[in-house]
Amino acid sequence: MKMKFKIMIVAFMLCEVMVSGRISNAFAGDVMIIANKEVPAEHLGWEEVNGIFLGKIMRWSNDDRIIIVLHSNDDIHEAFLKKYVKRTATQFSNVWRQNMFTGKGRIPVEKNSDAELIDYVSKTKGAISYISSDVTLPPGIKVLAK
Repeated sequence: MKMKFKIMIVAFMLCEVMVSGRISNAFAGDVMIIANKEVPAEHLGWEEVNGIFLGKIMRWSNDDRIIIVLHSNDDIHEAFLKKYVKRTATQFSNVWRQNMFTGKGRIPVEKNSDAELIDYVSKTKGAISYISSDVTLPPGIKVLAK
């Protein structure tokens, strides 16, 4: 009887993971910074990525507005924050709340999947984001940092 109960618990947990989409958003552990192909930058260093995603740098060198796009996958978002922003998810959210309330910036766009994020970045002038390094990118996207 105990074994059947354990099997039922494991099966329930597996179903929950599958329904929540965690399996389809598997993450290997590293992220890269991507942007729309029209973005004038060819490479960004850590300080530039940090400045952009914290709202300190708001325009590209051609004066186009920078559109920040976040990934809703917690693992990818956490890896990005750890590597480039050096803040927790709560601290990052607080920075953007403060930017919004002081008029220094707009809340970043958030996308729920790799496909949505890639589609949005490829079609949006000035867009920048991050994604798992394992993702194969289409021609409308350029990699600015790995």
